[in-house]
Amino acid sequence: MSAINAFYRNSNVSQYVTQLFTANTPLTPGKNSSSRDWQNDSDAGYVRNEVAERAMARIIEIVSLGKDTGGAETSTTVSESFGHITGATGTSDADTLTMDTRSVYGIDMGAGDDTITARSDRVANISGGAGNDTFNISTDVANGIHGDDGDDTINISSKLVLDVDGGSGDDIIKVAADTIRGVNGGAGNDTMTLEGNRIYASGGTGDDTVTFTQTGRNAVAEYGFAKGDGSDTVTSNGALSIRFSGLTDKDVAISVSGNTLTAKVAGSDDQISLTLTDGDASNFSWTLDSGNYVLNVG
Repeated sequence: MSAINAFYRNSNVSQYVTQLFTANTPLTPGKNSSSRDWQNDSDAGYVRNEVAERAMARIIEIVSLGKDTGGAETSTTVSESFGHITGATGTSDADTLTMDTRSVYGIDMGAGDDTITARSDRVANISGGAGNDTFNISTDVANGIHGDDGDDTINISSKLVLDVDGGSGDDIIKVAADTIRGVNGGAGNDTMTLEGNRIYASGGTGDDTVTFTQTGRNAVAEYGFAKGDGSDTVTSNGALSIRFSGLTDKDVAISVSGNTLTAKVAGSDDQISLTLTDGDASNFSWTLDSGNYVLNVG
């Protein structure tokens, strides 16, 4: 690995990082903040910003942790329980990066069969690059995890998961979180296992196999499907909604056998086969939501 940017310590640093690497409204420190650094200057009446300036300055600091070894595996372990990683770039080799920090932002593993392990409060904008990459992520919030090209394995345990894309290749994606939004297998024949209370996902193109495990009494699960997405096999332990993009109820032929509902797209080989392990697949209805036809099953 090479070029891991600064680590810095401060009680407000996660707010600075969030401001820098998201499109959120800039922070406006107020009088009621519990942090001493946010207190108004007694004689000037303004909020001091030395802490923010020091944090910003640290971002330009670069620490070299490795170099391209011409085909050999490179390995880096970073343990910084109070720190924040704001960027890293892999080599073209098979890199291994293990991080145990407060937050991780902006990792590009580059080409090669890479392995990234991150244990952090927040993990965002992680790119595997080309190659058969492995992601092992444990965090409170995961956002922007992209496998890119290759047969990738993505394992995420979190409270909130947003924007996960397997990219091209036959990927294996396993996500367990309270809320899962924007998980997409991408191109290829993917296998996805999703566990949570609110799940919104799509297999993308290719013949995908997807398992929903819904938790909680009022769990909600939705699967996105469009013409050209292939032949998908979906299993759910509860009622599931299928959101069709660019299709109407007239474009979809439905049949039910036992506890399996099959929806075939007219004029193509595309179809989705949904099996409910707990529920009645013959109980289905159409709704129109935000311009999309939604098939509610169970």
